[in-house]
Amino acid sequence: MRQTKAGRWKAKEGFTLLEMLVVLAIVGLAAAISAPLLRPSHGPLTLAASAHQLCSTLRNARAHAIATNKETDVIVDIEHRRYASSFGPSTALPADADIKLIIADDRRLDAIHGSFAFFPSGASSGGEIHLGNHGKSIAITISWFTGEAVCAY
Repeated sequence: MRQTKAGRWKAKEGFTLLEMLVVLAIVGLAAAISAPLLRPSHGPLTLAASAHQLCSTLRNARAHAIATNKETDVIVDIEHRRYASSFGPSTALPADADIKLIIADDRRLDAIHGSFAFFPSGASSGGEIHLGNHGKSIAITISWFTGEAVCAY
């Protein structure tokens, strides 16, 4: 503060440290609240990672069938969005994923379950799995002749 010619005390122009800290706290709070809203959805990334993992399971099932000289199945549960191989644990697909199976009629266990068989020769029952969400679609093709699983992103 300083004294004017008339003898009055006049405050200096500007902001106090307390005022600056309050404003910075408000700006920080607003940034923390709005940051998650501005981030893009991870849906397509989750779908791609799940498709990659499913492809790996299909390839492992083929290798297991050849190594053990026994038929190996991978079962897909459309309703619960899960899949499992006959030698591994059940794995979840994204909850918002759309799943479509194109398989031979004898491999359709019921309306919500289908399976892919891998034979000791390396061949398979063949078919396709289509996964989609948030406008993204991924196709997994299993060759009946070679048993090869190919993911098309």
